[in-house]
Amino acid sequence: MSKRVSQPCAEPRCFEGVARGRCAAHARERDQARGTAAERGYDARWQARRAAYLAGHRWCVDCGARATEVDHERAHRGDAALFWDEGNWRARCKGCHSRKTALQDGGFGRVENK
Repeated sequence: MSKRVSQPCAEPRCFEGVARGRCAAHARERDQARGTAAERGYDARWQARRAAYLAGHRWCVDCGARATEVDHERAHRGDAALFWDEGNWRARCKGCHSRKTALQDGGFGRVENK
């Protein structure tokens, strides 16, 4: 079965046909520039703190569903103090976390509009 090609790559001035998003070359470049989760601070220490936070904050602050993610209310943008500030953390379900990130934080890896 062939891939459905319906639009150009999301990268400006790239006309490679893709089903959605970026072509393979630009997706790879973006992933390398962003770094791994561990390089961005989401390492074993974060996983332990995240688990402890979710144990005490079991419900999504937005919809009341079971919380599965710890959101940084204010995007930390690499600021370690803001990253580790528990006052900046909110328990959210996957859907609410994704929606909040896309709408308020400028999206997944995009620069926030100010």
